[in-house]
Amino acid sequence: IKGTPTLSGVIYGGGAGLSAYPNMAKVTGKTNINLYASTNVNIYGGGNIAITETETEINILSGTHTQNIYGGGNVGVVNGSTKVNLKGGTCSDIYGGGNQATVTTSNVNLNSGTATNVYGGGNRAAATASTNITLDGANVESIMGGSNLAGDNPESNITIKSGNATAVYGGNNQGGSTNVSNILMQNGTVGSIFGGGNQANSTTTHVT
Repeated sequence: IKGTPTLSGVIYGGGAGLSAYPNMAKVTGKTNINLYASTNVNIYGGGNIAITETETEINILSGTHTQNIYGGGNVGVVNGSTKVNLKGGTCSDIYGGGNQATVTTSNVNLNSGTATNVYGGGNRAAATASTNITLDGANVESIMGGSNLAGDNPESNITIKSGNATAVYGGNNQGGSTNVSNILMQNGTVGSIFGGGNQANSTTTHVT
């Protein structure tokens, strides 16, 4: 997406689908979205209701993005991995997972640009295997290894190599839980680190 587009709906890497037919409009290969232009709509690497198999990828290269960016789908699950790469621009909230739909494994790479909140999981859904966030050059207000409002994540992994973050949480934000959270700080600048969540429970935490 380039130039100065006018967008008033939603951007999906996957298909639309119907609730009664979960396999309708399924994507069996990889979805890819590249963002150069500014956007003011929600963006999903997966589908609305339709299932996405294998892998989704969103590359944020420039622009200002005022709504949420999800590596996963809205209600449609991703049976595979998601990848959101922040390489430039300014973002509001980034989710490695979906809105109300699970993904298997999520990956968020924060290499350049700025973001307000970054979640390894989804808004109201988990990553059923693991979440993985790497901060390596970007500027972020808060990083949460888990999900936002709901979703039980078995494992979250956060690696801080360079860049800046005001606060880093290994677990979830307000709801759901994280079983095991791992935070590895190698370099960079961080205000506060919490092995657990913000207002949500965790079982085991590791900060190294």
